[in-house]
Amino acid sequence: MEQKFDGTPKAELRLEGRRVTRSDVANDWGLMLRWVVKRDGKEIATVAARADATYEHPDKTPGHYEIELQTWKYVNYAKDAKGEFTVSKFVTISNVVKYKI
Repeated sequence: MEQKFDGTPKAELRLEGRRVTRSDVANDWGLMLRWVVKRDGKEIATVAARADATYEHPDKTPGHYEIELQTWKYVNYAKDAKGEFTVSKFVTISNVVKYKI
């Protein structure tokens, strides 16, 4: 069976202190959702986001933080010599929220 990507998934993030809340995902493909956390531009964590609509990153290291929501876009199983997917990938489906500690 072929995966059909009807519409583009979209969610809105709201920041309250360090706690991020996501809206329901419109046009949800039903694949993996994850929070992506960056500090000073470098990815430091990915956390499953399907089960909970809120997330608070526990790290209190000083820096500039960014959090976004991503979903998996499966196209096919093509992989390179290292075993990394070459076509299927995570795509950002939300705004990026930022805060500073």
